[in-house]
Amino acid sequence: MGIINLDWSLVDKRSLIHDLVKVFIFNFCAHLLSVMYFKEEFLSHKFLFILFAIELGFALFYILFEPVIVQNVDPRRTLL
Repeated sequence: MGIINLDWSLVDKRSLIHDLVKVFIFNFCAHLLSVMYFKEEFLSHKFLFILFAIELGFALFYILFEPVIVQNVDPRRTLL
């Protein structure tokens, strides 16, 4: 088994969508505050590019790496 597994059935789609929505809401709120306090341009290219890069990073993690990490975790092991 390689590091990257592209089996879509192993992807936790609910958590992926949940995290993407959380990240979007946080970034949008931070953007609104920067527009109000620092007089930045609303929905500028810089903001949209950064938002796209962050969302893509979260999606790639969930699709490519998270299934491998979950499969390799022994449920009997605890942190304490």
